[in-house]
Amino acid sequence: MKIPLIGEIVLKSEIARLSRTLSLLISSGLAVVSGLNVTIAVIGNQILKNELEKFKEQITGGVSFSKCLNGSKLFPSFVTNIVAVGEEGGSLEKSLTRVGYEYEKDVDRSLKAISRLIEPVIILIMGIVVGFIVLSMLLPIFQINLIAR
Repeated sequence: MKIPLIGEIVLKSEIARLSRTLSLLISSGLAVVSGLNVTIAVIGNQILKNELEKFKEQITGGVSFSKCLNGSKLFPSFVTNIVAVGEEGGSLEKSLTRVGYEYEKDVDRSLKAISRLIEPVIILIMGIVVGFIVLSMLLPIFQINLIAR
């Protein structure tokens, strides 16, 4: 999570998974606390799981989901604001779907940018390997030619 680029991508993909799963469960008629129980099982990141466990306890105590998100350092203000608007408007599942969609798009963009940056490096490494193989094949032929003279 603290690795500069990879940690951000992992967090965004986990938030997208959380949002999509919770949105689907809430739209199916489950309460937020029950939806969080199922969502915790889906999330792969232990730090995020612990945070969701805290949210579950706070929501059971009467705190709104958006206030739980607002008190967390893991969730950006974009997520908090969209969820708060969804709670106030009575369409939390639509807001969570939007958050999931936006974060999936952002993760895809980031991964494409990283692959575009890494591609020239991979081509250079492959060129060096091929050059080494060609040189290792031609060097004995040149040595035989020198011995024959």
